[in-house]
Amino acid sequence: MASGRDSLNLSTVISGLHLIFTLTSVAFLSYKVFYLENELSLIRREVPSTQAVRESSNACIDVNTTPITRVQGIEDQEQRSERNRRAGKRKSESSAADKLKAVCVQKLLSNLQVANDMVNGSGKVICMKGAKGPRGQTGAPGPRGRRGRPGTTGKNGAPGRKGPRGKPGNNPDVNVTVLQNLVEQLQTPNQADVRMFAPPRFTSKPPPLIFIKEGGNLTLSISVSGDPKPKITWSVRLKIHENQSRINSTGDEKFELNDVRYEDEGVITCRAENVFGVQETELHLHEISCLRDLVSAQQMLSKYRSGAPRFSKSPPGEMTGFLGKETKIQCDFLGNPTPKVTWARSPAKPLPQGRSEVKNDGLYINSTEIEDGGVYTCLARNDYGIKLHGTFLKVRSVESPLLTTKPQSYITVTGIKEEIRLKCSAKGSPLSKISWYKDNIIIPVSNFTSNVTTETVISELVINQFQPSDQATYKCVATNMYNNTVEASSRIGKASITFLTA
Repeated sequence: MASGRDSLNLSTVISGLHLIFTLTSVAFLSYKVFYLENELSLIRREVPSTQAVRESSNACIDVNTTPITRVQGIEDQEQRSERNRRAGKRKSESSAADKLKAVCVQKLLSNLQVANDMVNGSGKVICMKGAKGPRGQTGAPGPRGRRGRPGTTGKNGAPGRKGPRGKPGNNPDVNVTVLQNLVEQLQTPNQADVRMFAPPRFTSKPPPLIFIKEGGNLTLSISVSGDPKPKITWSVRLKIHENQSRINSTGDEKFELNDVRYEDEGVITCRAENVFGVQETELHLHEISCLRDLVSAQQMLSKYRSGAPRFSKSPPGEMTGFLGKETKIQCDFLGNPTPKVTWARSPAKPLPQGRSEVKNDGLYINSTEIEDGGVYTCLARNDYGIKLHGTFLKVRSVESPLLTTKPQSYITVTGIKEEIRLKCSAKGSPLSKISWYKDNIIIPVSNFTSNVTTETVISELVINQFQPSDQATYKCVATNMYNNTVEASSRIGKASITFLTA
């Protein structure tokens, strides 16, 4: 309702403005007509008689070749004509005379020359144009016009030159991005944390060949270890299951296939994957009606036991190499046919030039350097499948063994059948191995215990029920893998015996 009233008020205002403009225009035109009529009347009063006009115009009329009598006759004739016009056609005469006089007066007022040339007894008014005046000053430039409409779109140009070729992409079999993120997290790792990482490993898996009747239910169970926790994926005949009506998995480690059908016959694959590697196990499902005899089943089983690559020994997820020493990164594969093994680094860079050698059981790096640290991946492939494993290599300087705990130099035994405990601990890089000697004769490992922590190895030798034959000099020797050693000795004897310092 309010909008309707607003529109009505607006229409009323517009109509009023139109009316005001119209009345103003009419008043202005009336004023101009009235003004012009006054001017014309004033001019009429100021124009003299015909004789006066003729006398005043003699100054600009050429009469050298015109007889005077001719002029007088013409004047009489004009007077008679004027009387006749006044008598019969006053109205038309007044109109014609007024027009002629108005033209002449206007020309005179405009500084134009008027000449009255008498030709064949009739008067003719000739208005001559004066000289052209000087050019006026150039006016100020007007305002800029509005911008024109945009033109039509032109045709597409020719294509540019081809750019340089990009860098090759990453191998889809190796998740380099994930490995790179892992390297960033392990730049300054706590050794206790690093030791937690491990590739996937099947601790239990189903048999490679299963026979089942049509319509039966199949249940498979597996267990997998690894850190980070491996992702488990099941596939039937190379098709990843997606919660189909007959397929069910519980916690990814249990797989169920209900109402087995003929089209289900084939390979069932379980794939475990984390950033350190991939493990696969597969089994072949057959219906009993499809086998003719047991010999055929045994032949099939023998065939399936060979095939895809597998580890002969599970390689580590991380290891430490030492400056200037040889480093071996283990990656030993089995398979039939023999898998082809390739090595790569992440982030992508070449293997140590001139210092690395690939052997059947792993990658060997001579004279290890700090720059050799990082993630190394080995990929094994044959006709039956592929297997990938990654190992993080950390490079450290060699630190000679250092005994942090030593046995007492002298131990006095007050009586027989006492229990004697000798403790010895060492640290270093790499960690040392502790051995015990009795009078320079090595003691079997079964007679003492050793515990290894992140940075220290702790060993303890226990003598139960001390006997006189146990009196001797006992020595603790810590040796690392590069034969760097450190030792400490302890002399044990009865109270009546004089002890010697080792």
